This record gives sequence, structure tokens and C-alpha cells, in this order.
Amino acid sequence: MKDRSRQEEAGILPAPKIAREQGFAEDGFRLVINCGKNGGETVPHLHIHILAGRQLEWPPG
Repeated sequence: MKDRSRQEEAGILPAPKIAREQGFAEDGFRLVINCGKNGGETVPHLHIHILAGRQLEWPPG
């Protein structure tokens, strides 16, 4: 992520607000960032998945 901007790195900041708006903040959620070839990223960019709506297990699959 050495070439990513601070604005991109700050992309996770809206996640709690989005979770509240979508109605799943109270029960909890998980944020996932895929980065690099081994993370499944084919085009270099920052994007975040918000996983919610069910009990999530650890470790993730």
C-alpha cells in the first residue's frame, strides 16, 4: 500500500455510519480489505467489504 493515498487509507472511516444506516451496527459487522495478488486483488485500489447479518466465525475462511 505504499502508493496509496491517505484519502484511500481513510476509506474505512464511513463504515460505522453505513452499518447504522443499513441497520446492522447494533449486532456487529466485520470489515474486510483485499490487498495484493494473494488477497484476490486484480486492479490496485482500495475497497472495503462490510460483512454482517449473521454470526461470523474465526478464523475467517
